[in-house]
Amino acid sequence: MKKIIILFTVILGLTFTFVSCEKKATEPTYNATATVIPAITSPAGDSEMTLLLADSANPVVFDWSKAEYKISEGVLSNPVYSLFIVQADSSWDNAKELINTTDLNYEIIVYELNNTLYALGLTPEVPTTLKMRVSSIIGTVSVTSAMSDEISLTATIFEPPTPPVPGSPSMWVPGAYQGWSPATAPQIWDIDEDGVFEGYVYFPDGASFDGNFKFTANPDWVDGGNYGTDGTEFGLDTDSGAGNLEIPGPGGYWLTCDVITLQWSYVEQSYGVIGSGILNGDWTEDVDMVAPDAGPYNVIETTIDVSASQDAGTLRFKYRLNNAWDIAYGADEGSNVLSSSGPDIQMPDGPGNYTFKMDMSKPEFTYELILNSK
Repeated sequence: MKKIIILFTVILGLTFTFVSCEKKATEPTYNATATVIPAITSPAGDSEMTLLLADSANPVVFDWSKAEYKISEGVLSNPVYSLFIVQADSSWDNAKELINTTDLNYEIIVYELNNTLYALGLTPEVPTTLKMRVSSIIGTVSVTSAMSDEISLTATIFEPPTPPVPGSPSMWVPGAYQGWSPATAPQIWDIDEDGVFEGYVYFPDGASFDGNFKFTANPDWVDGGNYGTDGTEFGLDTDSGAGNLEIPGPGGYWLTCDVITLQWSYVEQSYGVIGSGILNGDWTEDVDMVAPDAGPYNVIETTIDVSASQDAGTLRFKYRLNNAWDIAYGADEGSNVLSSSGPDIQMPDGPGNYTFKMDMSKPEFTYELILNSK
């Protein structure tokens, strides 16, 4: 049986050498003049693109045609493409490479494309002419490098929202419930540093309940970065005159603020304490917890009498979400850090009047158990 070994090399152009254990085969050669150069197919040349803050999460897709590299024995496959963009009056040396891929398209959301063009020096709200081109190459072999013709397009970008303060991955949630004071408002957190802030806030009940609030990137109204409604149900707007956001009623909420897609959301949450010596003591009923009227609004509590353990064991308890066991927080002995997989929390002081606190003011939840009287 004939065994063929293919060696890929560059000697005065690109050649391929086939070696047989019996005889030397005809050497296939790279035909540079037959290369099919890629071309940008979308957007069309001389088109106009207007990026809007309200469309931040919408996709923008760039497409190009396939490059072909021909040899005497067929066609080389899987070229790598690079898509470049730069202002029309600037050198290609200053171009931004948007993607390096083997695909024939590139998808990016409006918000990220806007930030890229802003970094290229585009002025918000001013139409600017850009030029784009796509290159292809096989491996790292320079003689296979092919560059498309450039296309022109006109883009108009928006002013990017003021980002949160670097090094402080949190946002404040001021509202009517706490006097519209960012400095004393509860915070939500971006623990993954992906632009998505999350956290728990309790909106107290009252005869004049008002569920209006905003998100702020700073503990004040002066430095900008304030997020209100864009007029849609969950859209955000950084304009200083944007309307307030609103939750439907008093109680606890898990709030999410996405400063990349400019969307927010809420999930109603109710926490309670359950355990031996609490209510009927059979671990089927919990006591709801609320935030004090004067705050803090991400620390909830309840004060109750705890009786002797009905199961003749040491008194113990957990914090439970939404009156169910899907999520219940315990803690390791000697620690006040709550964990959804933690064991029951012990009450070594026995029966008495206790205040149970659950602190969600930081990304790591903690608890406090206060014995008021025996």
